[in-house]
Amino acid sequence: MTTLSLLGRCGLAVCWIAATALAAPVPHPTREGRLVDERDGLRVEYSPGQEAYAEAVFAPLAAWRQEFAEKEAEILAKEPAVLPGSAKDLIAHRDDILTTVAKEIGLPAPTALQGRVFDTMVGYYAMVEVFMDLLPVTALPMGRCRDAQIWTKADLSQRLVAGEKLEGFSWDPETQALDYRIGMLEFESPVNQEEAAQKFEAARLEHSFNYRPGADGVVNIAASVTFDKDGHPQPLQPAERAFRWDLYTAKVRGYFKDLRDTSWPIVLKPEDDGKSPDTVAREFVDRLREPFGQPDNPGYRNPVLLHVILHEVAEVGIVENFIGSADRRWLCDGAANYVAWKFVRDRCGAEFAQESYPFDTRLAQHAAQQKQIDLKKWRAAENTKEEENGTPLMKAHYAFATRAVFEMARQHGEDFLPKLFQEVAKTPRKKVRMETVEKAYRKLTGKKLGEVLKYAETAPVPVAAK
Repeated sequence: MTTLSLLGRCGLAVCWIAATALAAPVPHPTREGRLVDERDGLRVEYSPGQEAYAEAVFAPLAAWRQEFAEKEAEILAKEPAVLPGSAKDLIAHRDDILTTVAKEIGLPAPTALQGRVFDTMVGYYAMVEVFMDLLPVTALPMGRCRDAQIWTKADLSQRLVAGEKLEGFSWDPETQALDYRIGMLEFESPVNQEEAAQKFEAARLEHSFNYRPGADGVVNIAASVTFDKDGHPQPLQPAERAFRWDLYTAKVRGYFKDLRDTSWPIVLKPEDDGKSPDTVAREFVDRLREPFGQPDNPGYRNPVLLHVILHEVAEVGIVENFIGSADRRWLCDGAANYVAWKFVRDRCGAEFAQESYPFDTRLAQHAAQQKQIDLKKWRAAENTKEEENGTPLMKAHYAFATRAVFEMARQHGEDFLPKLFQEVAKTPRKKVRMETVEKAYRKLTGKKLGEVLKYAETAPVPVAAK
């Protein structure tokens, strides 16, 4: 072959490639009055008269596709961090954490009931955490755009009102609202989310531990499950099931990785009339980029869920082992709040502990109820009317009861609470009343417990920060 003929063939090939890249738009196969232009694997659908907008979209969309490919690979490869106090941390160190909480209330070891409460509540926490960890992955379809559709709002609404089916679009004639959603297949969660939430809430409510007042006024907790025949709490058992969130995470990652490319609309509104096609195209790509422009999240943990879990584990241990009398409420809830706060502080730091239980803020929020506080008369859960739960006064009692326990720790040291419960434990649980606690407190400190309660109820509260 001569050099001339070779150059001729190359020239023809170049012309053919150029002609392919700049192929003329074709009518949409199913949508009347619509055109489709396709270049280098990108596809833009538009109406006659919108050629300038279509032309302006191709270059920024191609650049975004390359940028997105890098972001997608990074997101799919990244493993979420395990932060102290996260659900992953609680699951990985379950027995050690339960042992620490048990020691904070004077128990030599955690009990079966404490483990059961912990496992039930951590299951929900883990479900929330894995969802938050995977948010960047679930956002991938929003950016995996290969097709753009250019519309005017008027055209879209007319077509939808006339009954034309446009995938992803919906129109509400009452509100005149236009909506667009990506259709994605459902995939099965490893747990029933609603059921997990209900179990968490049930465990959070004291009466859900099956508090059963006996004839002597002392409450028992699910005696057939948590006590042996001699009335001693059963020792901690292994978790009922393994949390295989790694399998669920892999399934979600694979699912979103395999989703098809998406088609996104550019809806031209009257207020866009003054914008150039290049500006409209740039704003469109900026919207695609938005979900991926957030600061990097090193991991997830929820201070409120963490505090609630630790509170209930501590409280059920106190009621199960030390005091079940009807006058126990202020001590049990106050001590549980203190123990949970202290654990979070030691494991996660003071700042995170403040988020988990903002003690001073809670007091300030309930300053208006302070004159109504009477901790000794605060009734136990099984003796509380349903309509009293959740009231401002009920919430205020929690805050001022916690204040009393914080004051005990301030006066006598952070190791005082377990000493107090160990002293109380010298009296058989069925005979323990608040009088028993008062005697134990006086024996250990030489002071009256009533002085602590008086301080908690009457000392001025801090002003809430604005």
